[in-house]
Amino acid sequence: MARQDSKKANGKPQDFSSDPVAAVPDSLDMVSGEGFRFILHPAETLDFAYKLPDYLIFSPFQPTQAELWIEPGPLRRQRWTAGSAMFLPPKTLIRCRLYQPAEFLCITISAERIERQFQQSSPDHPITPRPIEEFIEPGFRALQIEARRALISDPVIEPLYFQQLLAGMLARIGCYFAGKDIVMSSRETMHPVIVRRIIEDIDKELEQKLSVSELAERAQLSRSHFSRAFQAATGESPQQYILSKRVGRARDLLAETEHSMNEVAALTGFSSQGHMATAFKKRLGLTPTEYRAAFGKPCRDDE
Repeated sequence: MARQDSKKANGKPQDFSSDPVAAVPDSLDMVSGEGFRFILHPAETLDFAYKLPDYLIFSPFQPTQAELWIEPGPLRRQRWTAGSAMFLPPKTLIRCRLYQPAEFLCITISAERIERQFQQSSPDHPITPRPIEEFIEPGFRALQIEARRALISDPVIEPLYFQQLLAGMLARIGCYFAGKDIVMSSRETMHPVIVRRIIEDIDKELEQKLSVSELAERAQLSRSHFSRAFQAATGESPQQYILSKRVGRARDLLAETEHSMNEVAALTGFSSQGHMATAFKKRLGLTPTEYRAAFGKPCRDDE
């Protein structure tokens, strides 16, 4: 895109001379699924102008600054932290010039998929998506990093897995909108320090039997209060979150170790190899054996 000295007129970026495009350019590291695309762009400085028919999530992996104009607002300087995200509804005209090289993730999502996800995130309170210039949430950052890892290093790119990652991201954004649109009662909230401690406990004890009742006791909340508050904070129910973490860790063990399927199931807290295979197939669209084979690793006799 055109690069010129920055000039302003009526608060609009007159120096951004290129016409807006209606599609995010392809990249070597990308995956498409039903109603969405994940595109990983290498670190570079660039100007871009978009007016897309779909929703857009723009998320840098390093802190970066930009000259930003989102119609009809003013031209201004924008700072993004690593792992944050800009969220834009369809037909939003955006012009942006990055000052520093930054690797970033672009996700485009159809309106139909967004509406389904936001209905699940907030069934009792309709959500009207609006532009978010910087969305910051630890769970979103973790999903962003996992998307990058999968795009770069997985020999098998599974759209169903990215569909799960996207669902987690959108659940968190949906909860943000719901929290802005309604006053959440104290029954549905939990202090961020407690949320962080519970998440850390789940990560450390993933191979053990984790019950929602026990986690609720650690948070000193009733089971129902804890479940509502945990979902409000993370975008997933406690059971869904634990299962997602177990599948993610199983992926890593299958790709990086020689453990048998039974051993992987035990190390990730699944009740059996069959339980792990069912969860794996549902979320990724292939079996643990098929996933491991993509890494050229032989199956052990007990698999």
